[in-house]
Amino acid sequence: MPGWEVFALLASLASAVTVQINRYYRLEGAALVLLRSIFLVAIVAPFAAAVPWPDYNEFYILAVVVGMMGLFADVVLFNAAATYGGRLTSLYMAIKILGGFFLWSFIDKGFLPALMVHPGVFAGVMACLALSALAMMVMRRNDVSWAALLAILPAGLMLTLADSASKVAMQGAEVLSGSIVYTFMLGLVSLVGTSLWYALFRRRALRTMFTRRSLTAGAATGAAFAVMLGAMTAAVAQSPNPAYVNVLALMSMVWLMIYLRLRKEEDEANPVAGLMFVASAAGIILLVSS
Repeated sequence: MPGWEVFALLASLASAVTVQINRYYRLEGAALVLLRSIFLVAIVAPFAAAVPWPDYNEFYILAVVVGMMGLFADVVLFNAAATYGGRLTSLYMAIKILGGFFLWSFIDKGFLPALMVHPGVFAGVMACLALSALAMMVMRRNDVSWAALLAILPAGLMLTLADSASKVAMQGAEVLSGSIVYTFMLGLVSLVGTSLWYALFRRRALRTMFTRRSLTAGAATGAAFAVMLGAMTAAVAQSPNPAYVNVLALMSMVWLMIYLRLRKEEDEANPVAGLMFVASAAGIILLVSS
């Protein structure tokens, strides 16, 4: 079975595809989440039906909780993007990396002492985490305001908790089948939550949502997001710490940078930050996998 590093890099590639699809179709955020959820559930359902499901209740309880956290984070990030721009809202990943490392160190009491047995590895890991967080903050040529950071802080903290909760949920499950079922559950929670929101507050918008263009965007995004969620779940389940997965997941920024430059499209990404992402990801792989 592929290691967590392979799954994390696959997730980063799928994430880059998702971002580029969104950039092309430019659907309204809530509509995109609903359509994405519909197609994700439809795509993953046959696979979920063909694999054994975990037989412990904590798996499903945590899947529902994490799904609700994801919905909350989506709302916060959409609102922040409307106020401060989408580029600044991506800084929540820096919060996930640093917060996730220390949160899992608190949950798994043996993780940090085992890592500190090798001072050089510990120092290297901390340097890579800091480098990736710094790269996230300088990726775009824009000033980062405290107001924007405070606006996305709730989403960053919520998704940090979600990563650790997902790792706990997967501890008793087989990696591949458990990741498929977990992805299906997350998609189902997102579908139910978003559908209820539309039914209660935006029923009229449903009448004009299902156009050929929006359905194409939803299908493409749903497929890419299913791969991303499944790969991220498998990576988090196998990794020593969820923060390591997030460092490699940030390679999505590098894939996008390469894609846009090959197509000679305008991009404000900082090439130095891209090199910092590559260096931090390579460092984590070499340090943790050695």
